[in-house]
Amino acid sequence: MYREQGRIVKRQALTRRRQLILGVGVLLIAGAGAYAAPGGAPPQCPPLATARASSQPTAPPLACQVDAPLARLFTPASVRPDTYHVYVTCANVETVAAAFRTMSAAGQVRGAWTVSEMDPLEAFGDAGPYNRAKVAELYVGLRARVARGPIIEGGRTIAAITLVSPYPNRSLSRLEPGTLIIEFRIPREGR
Repeated sequence: MYREQGRIVKRQALTRRRQLILGVGVLLIAGAGAYAAPGGAPPQCPPLATARASSQPTAPPLACQVDAPLARLFTPASVRPDTYHVYVTCANVETVAAAFRTMSAAGQVRGAWTVSEMDPLEAFGDAGPYNRAKVAELYVGLRARVARGPIIEGGRTIAAITLVSPYPNRSLSRLEPGTLIIEFRIPREGR
């Protein structure tokens, strides 16, 4: 009985991996310009723009979109509304981490922007109201690929970024290819 259940779980994980690979391929072929900025301008990603402002003037092209429903799931509701921002991008986590490493003054901070695999519940933490059982079920047989790092400006950390790939969709019914970017803006004193 246990062997049969193990085979079913492995088969489901393999099917999810195949779907993920197929989904990435479809996005790369069909949606290459899905996040293009208007007027032919280079694509923008607000947290990367913040990192750029604190270090180098040019950023690698990386576009992302705000995802407020995912923000409500994976961030605490009891903080100021402008404290957390959540974005999604079709770029893989290695590409996004490399962009932050290039742009952030924290690129030399030990462990910053290093992609590692971890348990998804550890990756998302316990601050948000998401259904932990559903998220754990989505990642059966998979680990989340995660990178973290600070954005430093004038010697002060102004934001902390968490990158997660693949990430759950808004209904927690499937994993999405690409990368979820969670930006925690550290409030300044006196604000």
